[in-house]
Amino acid sequence: MQTTSLKNLFLNPEEGRFRALWRILLQVLVMVFVVALPLFCVTELATWLFKSGRFAISADVFDKTMDVAAGILVTTLLLVSLRIAGQWFDRREFADFGFRMDASWWRQYSLGVVIGVLLISALFVVESLSGWVRISGTFHSSAIALPFWFALLYPLVKAVCVGVYEEAISRGYHLTNLMEGLSGIIGKGETGASVSAIVLSSAIFGLLHMRNPNATLMSTLSITLNGSMLGTAFVLTRQLGMPIGLHMSWNLAQGWLFGFPVSGDPEISTILQTLQSGPEWLTGGSFGPEGGMLGLGASAAGILLLIALRRKIKR
Repeated sequence: MQTTSLKNLFLNPEEGRFRALWRILLQVLVMVFVVALPLFCVTELATWLFKSGRFAISADVFDKTMDVAAGILVTTLLLVSLRIAGQWFDRREFADFGFRMDASWWRQYSLGVVIGVLLISALFVVESLSGWVRISGTFHSSAIALPFWFALLYPLVKAVCVGVYEEAISRGYHLTNLMEGLSGIIGKGETGASVSAIVLSSAIFGLLHMRNPNATLMSTLSITLNGSMLGTAFVLTRQLGMPIGLHMSWNLAQGWLFGFPVSGDPEISTILQTLQSGPEWLTGGSFGPEGGMLGLGASAAGILLLIALRRKIKR
């Protein structure tokens, strides 16, 4: 009897698979072997080859090339880890994590891109009218040692990779499993399960950004609410098209377009070079808009906008 009870703690007897919490933890373990270890080996090998003089390039070019290669490798391997976890633990197809990439998926993606740009553009206008930001130049690059075309494309590649792998894990896997697990506790078909899952997954998302440069309590709360906006997009569509598009364009508009730091990380090249002032608790200061009340307000506005557009979003 005790053996059965212990087994039921880990396995759902009706489904014959691990319960949601254990699926999430096991997927983390898979990521260590499928993503972290290969990334470490490749990075160490490339660094050794560079230091031994095998690459006739500057340190700046090597570092940024490695960043791009690492981003592409992490994105690819993380998607592989989701496929493995889906087959071994979830008994789901890879597409069930939000990757049913039909015409509707791409329409939702495009709408997400538009919403992300509009939200950050509105924030930029507010700061401009308040006198807290001004344009000092265009097509600026702080990476003098890099070819300009490389420096200009670098933020784009980074935004694509971050948008895909963060949404795949935080919304595609975590949120999917949390909704399913909590529905068995709160009740199937209840909004409470989805809302609770969004809050919990977003809290994890916010905490994971606490180690970013210049992070504060305000930035953690703001990133958590930003995660709730992305989670809302996923719950409304049950696809990753909109969250990925929204995440990518939000980051690109902040850094690449308007020259703000993105989650504490200044971009190496920007279309507009801007100078920012004003109270940091509002503007976010060196963390970027996500570290202040204006960024938090933009995320809240995004949630309300998504809810208002929910009928159109689902098409």
